[in-house]
Amino acid sequence: LDRVAIIQPRGLSPADNVALDNWVRAGGQLLIALDPMLTGEYELPIGDPRRPIDTALIPPVVERWGLTVSYNPEQASDVTYAELPGGPLPLVQAGEGRVVAVAGEENSCITHESKSLARCDAIGEGTVTAVYDAAAFEHVGPVGEDHSAINALLDYAFQ
Repeated sequence: LDRVAIIQPRGLSPADNVALDNWVRAGGQLLIALDPMLTGEYELPIGDPRRPIDTALIPPVVERWGLTVSYNPEQASDVTYAELPGGPLPLVQAGEGRVVAVAGEENSCITHESKSLARCDAIGEGTVTAVYDAAAFEHVGPVGEDHSAINALLDYAFQ
């Protein structure tokens, strides 16, 4: 696999974190969506393994890449948009990302002006794009029937 998208992951085991880091550093391109507060409506009850988790569990490997995420519970629940080259990406109750220094490594990460996306172009030989909201995967309304927002995000992550 050259490209992988992980959307709202459940907890990753230590071995999974190591394997994901090794895969990225060997040239993998990763899109990871870590939503601190899902806003979609789900018919499946809480606890059903088919239902996404409401709050992302941030894998420790994300900080190893130089990224952090925080959440402001006071923010409005209106739809806002992050402007990407391929079109707007809807955000609802998004997290805010920061780029942090990584000990012993040059940090290649930049935070998008929306602060809800970050991109690291040189994690070893690979790239990581983190989006701190999963509204594009939850809400048909702001995304559009043609899924243009998801396509814009994929183009941004896998350029």
